[in-house]
Amino acid sequence: VNLVVWLFMVVRGVHWLDPSGEALKTWGANYGPLTTHGDGWRLLTACFLHAGLVQLLVNQWALWQYGRWLERFFGHLGFGLLYLMAAFASSLAAVYWQPEAVLAGSTGAIAGLIGAFAAFYWRAPGVVPSLALNRLRASTFAFLGYNIGVDMYRQRLDAAGFQIGRAHV
Repeated sequence: VNLVVWLFMVVRGVHWLDPSGEALKTWGANYGPLTTHGDGWRLLTACFLHAGLVQLLVNQWALWQYGRWLERFFGHLGFGLLYLMAAFASSLAAVYWQPEAVLAGSTGAIAGLIGAFAAFYWRAPGVVPSLALNRLRASTFAFLGYNIGVDMYRQRLDAAGFQIGRAHV
């Protein structure tokens, strides 16, 4: 879904590498003044938009890394619901902490999936082989490093950005 939405955006003229905040708002990004005044649907649609190809690729890579394990643990429907709940919760937190920011990306949902994976693994250690667990750990550090680096590069580094894990535009 994330890739298809990004492709539609690009075909419709949105910049493929660095879309503007206005373009993201048009496509359904989470933006406090709109989200809290009748556009509550943005709490979910924002999680299917991405602020460029690099964010899309990094997020989809992390989603693939964790998603394939979580889907085994919880099934297709359970995984889908878990993703949507994490997306909704991260978007809600974003509106609270940064009501004036234009936020898009599946980063918050993926952070929620990483948390769910950690909780599941804590309850059932040994379910994931050590080699796979080491790869997941490396993926997590790469995912976090990318997202923190982007925030620092864009000079919008703040506590809320780390806590809710969203792309700031």
